[in-house]
Amino acid sequence: MYKFVKQWRLALPLHPEFRTLPMLFYVPPMLPVLATSQNGNYEVSGLEGAGLAPLISRLENARVPLRYLASLFSAGNEQIVDEVYRKLIAVRVHMRAKTVGDMPESESADALAQANMTAEEAEAIHRLTAVPTYNQRFVIPPMAREVAVGQTTDPYNHKPSAGFGQLKAAERRW
Repeated sequence: MYKFVKQWRLALPLHPEFRTLPMLFYVPPMLPVLATSQNGNYEVSGLEGAGLAPLISRLENARVPLRYLASLFSAGNEQIVDEVYRKLIAVRVHMRAKTVGDMPESESADALAQANMTAEEAEAIHRLTAVPTYNQRFVIPPMAREVAVGQTTDPYNHKPSAGFGQLKAAERRW
């Protein structure tokens, strides 16, 4: 949470103009890849003039208007949402150049410069958002005491205080 909100400044509160302390922070939704449908085929060619690779969409051509997202996440300040999207797009461009290799390094460096971030920071954002471990993605509370006791000892000894539990694992019968 700290990295998303404070360090990377990717997560934003919903409607900060209400001046309530947010319980949740949101990373704005990633923009869909720009493409057209021609003769029943999904075409991404012809979008090279978009400023980035054909598979990377620009903020100016976004399907969700930046002004609308700014009204949700930054009380109408489009610059804040623009900075977040520049970082998200830079991560997308950098990781595509690194993993797929169909984009020149100059485009990756340009996207990182526009977002004011380093390659290491982009890889850390990618690692935490795209490939987190189970424990990084979910907070699993420890097992309740009565459940832990029920699985290790005879539940009839703890019946008045903890309820019934399982003495041994269930078996599958054919």
